[in-house]
Amino acid sequence: MKYEIKTLSLGEILDQGIGLIRDKFGLLMGIMAVTVIPMQIAVGFLAKEIQPVPGQVPDLPKLFLFLGIVYLLLLTVIPFSNAMVVYATANTYLGRKTSLGDCFWHAMRRWPALMWTTILMVLAIMGGFILLIIPGIIFTFWFMLAQQVAVLESLNGAPALTRSKALMKGNVGTAFALGLIIGVINYANAFISKLAPEPFDVIVAAVISGGLTLVSTCTFVVFYFSCRCTLDNFDLEVLANEVAGSEDENTSVDAQ
Repeated sequence: MKYEIKTLSLGEILDQGIGLIRDKFGLLMGIMAVTVIPMQIAVGFLAKEIQPVPGQVPDLPKLFLFLGIVYLLLLTVIPFSNAMVVYATANTYLGRKTSLGDCFWHAMRRWPALMWTTILMVLAIMGGFILLIIPGIIFTFWFMLAQQVAVLESLNGAPALTRSKALMKGNVGTAFALGLIIGVINYANAFISKLAPEPFDVIVAAVISGGLTLVSTCTFVVFYFSCRCTLDNFDLEVLANEVAGSEDENTSVDAQ
């Protein structure tokens, strides 16, 4: 599929995001299979084990193990997996070849920057919600692309948040619609997974959740580049690089 690098409408963002998943499904689902999905399956089975029984004392060791895995998933595995998927999606969108190993090593390099950016983003949004909710909603939209910035640009922390705010200017409506659509899809996952018999419901839910995470991540990577085209004229930069590459190839052929 030939991807359009330009300022895109909501429908075009969704179309290209799904196209990216279709074209690189093996790589993207492979990332999820070695990172998030096993952790989600473990959390699902542990959650069943620690369900409280009326009249019985909770199993504290299992409860602490469950909480430990959940925090490990939230603080390490999910951001790392997100960095891998963002990098793989961006490379594919820009017509560059990439592999599972390339994504892994890039995620390793950018993981500290991503974690620091994520911590500041969460603190800012939480602080905003404490300040009468409205600032929290505003900060949520302002910093929506901070993680993409941390993975794909040489920025982290406060500069990444500032960059995200600049990219989001004039694009909040599209971001809201994207989030709403993806939220509805994710909500439907809870009903679909219940159709599978136990204990397979946990596995089905984890796999479906992994696939839906790809939908969210890929579409927001496309959205990120769409915002860059609006703010930075990124589409003209890409076109200029393509023309320069073609001229170099023609010069090389003429020299021969």
